Amino acid sequence: KLNLANNLTRLGDAQVGKGDLPGALQSYEQAAAFHGTLREMDPTDNMALRSIGVANQKMGSVYEKLRQYDKAAGHIRTGLEMFALLKSRNVLEEYDKTIVTDLERSLVRCEQKFGV
Repeated sequence: KLNLANNLTRLGDAQVGKGDLPGALQSYEQAAAFHGTLREMDPTDNMALRSIGVANQKMGSVYEKLRQYDKAAGHIRTGLEMFALLKSRNVLEEYDKTIVTDLERSLVRCEQKFGV
C-alpha cells in the first residue's frame, strides 16, 4: 500500500504538470486514503502521518488553483495538523518546516484574500 500511495502522489504531481487538476485531486485523495489506512494500522507510523500532510498540502494547492478556497483551506488545515503531530513527536525535519511555512502562507492567503 505504501508504494501504491507514493505512486499515486507522483501521478498527481504529473497530472498537475499537465494541467489535469481534477485528475490530480483524485490521485492525491487516493494517496491520502491509502496513507490513512497505513496510519490506522500503525498510529506510530510517522511516515504515513507526513505523507497525509503532504497529500493535503498538494490538494490545498490544487483547490487554490481552482479558486475553491474553502476546500483549499480545509486541506491546508489538515496538512498543518499532521505536521503539528510530527512536531509534537519531535520528528519534524528541516524540510518539513519548509512545508509548514508554505502551508501557513497558503492558509493566510485563503483566509485574508478570500474570506474563508
